Amino acid sequence: MYSLIEVPLFVNKDIYTFSKEEAKEYFRWFKEIKATRLQILEDAVCRDYRHWELNYTRESLFSLYEWFINKISYRLVTNEEEEEFKSQISKTPLLIEAIETPEKTFTDETVSICFDIGCYFGDTIIFNNTEARWIQKTNSKKFIDYAQPLIEINVNNVPFNPRRVIENIARLKLDNSNKLFSFLELFDELVPDVG
Repeated sequence: MYSLIEVPLFVNKDIYTFSKEEAKEYFRWFKEIKATRLQILEDAVCRDYRHWELNYTRESLFSLYEWFINKISYRLVTNEEEEEFKSQISKTPLLIEAIETPEKTFTDETVSICFDIGCYFGDTIIFNNTEARWIQKTNSKKFIDYAQPLIEINVNNVPFNPRRVIENIARLKLDNSNKLFSFLELFDELVPDVG
């Protein structure tokens, strides 16, 4: 079983309700936990791919993707989660008819794997692009990635959330989408000079 991520108590609430100080604390926690989570990822991948290395290379993303698509899964949404979703949607009446209540969601293992691979993918971008860095945006709670750890490739690009991107890839794979793309394809799009 994959080691699940444990978030601090103050994180167990809607991130959009974080104060700026809580957001800063979350970013500090993220930076502190990242090395531990990457070691967990490396240990897990090496159990199946003995020669895989956490070396931040483009090539490492190939085996990591193969491992990832065989580890992710959904579970059925609980009644409590369904009610919580309906409660959230009811706050925006225009969305009530537009968004269906989900029947499934990621397993806890999949959530942890996506978090850890998001960390690794972000660090791999930084390793291969000296302008890239981890940042956090806390200017507006309307920003979709408010308070989330983001990668800024350069000051002219919109930062992206590697965890969210990895979760989207997982969703596409689990939903058997024909729009699926690999970590290598994403990396080559973001860091074209390395590929």
